[in-house]
Amino acid sequence: MTRFTAARAAHVLLAAAVGAAAGGCGLPVRGNGGEPLSPRPAVHTSAVGGIVDRYVQASNAASASRSVRLLRAAEVDSSLAIDTAIYRADRVLDPSDRSKAKPFGYRQEATFVPRLAGYPRWFAVQARPSFPQAGSALLVFVQRHASQPWLQAALIDIGSGNTMPELAYDSHGNAIAVPVDDQAGLLAAPSAVAAAQADYLTSGKRPDSDPWLGADTWSTELIDAARTDVKQLSFATVTNRYRPASQPMYALRTADGGAVVAYVMKRSFDAKLESVGSVWRLAGMYAALAGTDALRARTLHVEWLYQWLVHVPPTGNESAEVRVIGRSGGVTEVSGSD
Repeated sequence: MTRFTAARAAHVLLAAAVGAAAGGCGLPVRGNGGEPLSPRPAVHTSAVGGIVDRYVQASNAASASRSVRLLRAAEVDSSLAIDTAIYRADRVLDPSDRSKAKPFGYRQEATFVPRLAGYPRWFAVQARPSFPQAGSALLVFVQRHASQPWLQAALIDIGSGNTMPELAYDSHGNAIAVPVDDQAGLLAAPSAVAAAQADYLTSGKRPDSDPWLGADTWSTELIDAARTDVKQLSFATVTNRYRPASQPMYALRTADGGAVVAYVMKRSFDAKLESVGSVWRLAGMYAALAGTDALRARTLHVEWLYQWLVHVPPTGNESAEVRVIGRSGGVTEVSGSD
């Protein structure tokens, strides 16, 4: 049989197979009327090490040249915004790059892969950086679409003396994702926790209606700093507001029936002078991001992003409180307006 005849024969066989299926045998596909997709592991556990290694390589390359373009190949969301600001400021404060970034690595301590339906997909690892004296951190990696790479979306330092709570696992050995807007047996829904903490940081007072929000050194530090700003800037009208950022939250079920939650908080600071044509004297990173150490504006505007890691206990214990485990963040914008 010639090659031409063989190809035609194969075509006839394929047509016959399709015809048989159309005649009632049925193709192995079906329509979807909107029902949820079956969840599956966000990533094979065996692939996690390679994803983390690629992130480290891309991040080190970006840091070596302080390249935001290369940074986009390693990070996304709040991590990208925070580190982009650091790169911008560093180029101004150290133009000759005397303090060159040292390459780093991570030693993985635990991997948390949930079963998810559709995209975006995400997983988390607990790891310790190679820097001496550095503590453990939680890194969240996100893949927005099947054709896109895994990028680091959050890197949250776990505070000294704090530990990740023990997680719950399903029958497949996967971590269990928790819907962030559903209380689902928790003391509060993860999204409600973020909103309550934002109110607490803004007002500086823990409301009586939210006794489940525990005290922590990071929140106290931010509240104290805001009060100091008001005193030092007595010649201006100061407003300081926190709110959950419009970025994804990530929550996993803990062994005690609670949840460990990672979310991003945006802080907006405004200091307004009485007279027009005034000058704000800035220094360090604030001057670098503003592009000047003498900002001619009536209102000074500064923004920060903070990545938080908290443990939300389950219902059933009236004295239980939400516990902050870790925090990272940085200033992302400095500007002025009249």
